[in-house]
Amino acid sequence: MIKTFDIKIPLILLLNLLYVFILSTLNTEISPYVYVMLPAVFIVPPALFLNFAPAMFVVAFSALINEVVMPVRTGLVCALWLVCAYVVHNQRFRFRNFDTFSIISLMLVLNFCILFLYALLLPNGCAGVAEYFYRVAIDISISSAVLIAVAKFTVSLPADIMRFLGADISVAEGD
Repeated sequence: MIKTFDIKIPLILLLNLLYVFILSTLNTEISPYVYVMLPAVFIVPPALFLNFAPAMFVVAFSALINEVVMPVRTGLVCALWLVCAYVVHNQRFRFRNFDTFSIISLMLVLNFCILFLYALLLPNGCAGVAEYFYRVAIDISISSAVLIAVAKFTVSLPADIMRFLGADISVAEGD
């Protein structure tokens, strides 16, 4: 019945829970001014390192956990994250060498697209459209700056931990 247990699944889930805690703590302190959203951090590592079914499970679980601390709709965000994970997973062979520029570019494009769709599809509590898009532009800008700083780290951290534990981890080859 059970073929093998992939130790990468609980490791990436644990790291994603840690990222949720860090982001929610940070956003609690700075939310009157800016709100940092980094969905790419939760999507790219599982889509690169895990096979298809485990990657989709980890991304869906991470989306549901992330929705607890964010004011977003449950099914819509989960579906959006799964579509993004599917696209990244199908293009993962392009990121085998962990080129810093490629990883940061992938995560920035993915994060921008998701945040732009959040702005269009999710309800807002602003008094006017101009104020809303001004706040969205600021949030996306700050989130992108933070993502540039942490993108390579969040993708290489699972690989570094697995190498420390003596297991080999690389971009998932087949499904």
